[in-house]
Amino acid sequence: ARETKSCDFAVTVFDLIVAVMEHEYAKHWPASSLVSYKNKLQHLARDFDLFLHISHHTKSDFLKELDVANKRHVVTHLAVDTLFRPTPFPVNASAKRYIIYPGGFDPRKNMKRAIEGFANLHAKYADEAVRSTQFCIVCSCDKASETELLNFAKKLGVGEKVWLTGFIDERALIETYQKAECLFFPSLYEGFGLPVLEALACGLPVAASNTSSIPEVGGEFALYFDPHDV
Repeated sequence: ARETKSCDFAVTVFDLIVAVMEHEYAKHWPASSLVSYKNKLQHLARDFDLFLHISHHTKSDFLKELDVANKRHVVTHLAVDTLFRPTPFPVNASAKRYIIYPGGFDPRKNMKRAIEGFANLHAKYADEAVRSTQFCIVCSCDKASETELLNFAKKLGVGEKVWLTGFIDERALIETYQKAECLFFPSLYEGFGLPVLEALACGLPVAASNTSSIPEVGGEFALYFDPHDV
């Protein structure tokens, strides 16, 4: 029983993505998975005493979703490794001009709108600097998802410009950040938004969504937009 336990229990809360975007996830997840997820949240609320949230926004979502206002809550922001830094001199120019998005095929990553926005960029600007720019999406993906996304890009006229890296290790990721023109981060929801911090640490300009925790992470160092507005 709770009254007899000899110590308090703490847990780190990374996000409430599935709870906040339940309608969207219900299209992709089995009903049993959603029920299991909700049960886990209820167990957290019942069994733990201290909640360590990775952002103020995650804390806010957690307090809205669960009856835990009487528990202890602490925000513990994330950080990036010191390996994430601007390109050391001398700078080796990249063979490609590209915008980077560490995305994914999770519904919240907004991939189709990301491609549409990139296609609009190419349609709007005729200068060579834009026309020669590619869109580098860093994420693991299965062949079916990759084919579907690339076909969508092809339909919009930018099939040759979209580049999916597949999984890459941390050192390759850092180099990919360092040689990019900027970070484009149109995610619909983040518990923190680590790629924003990683890109800033590498010296990149950042354009990111004005949703969830993302402005909390980017602060005054990023440009923000509505990720639903292509």
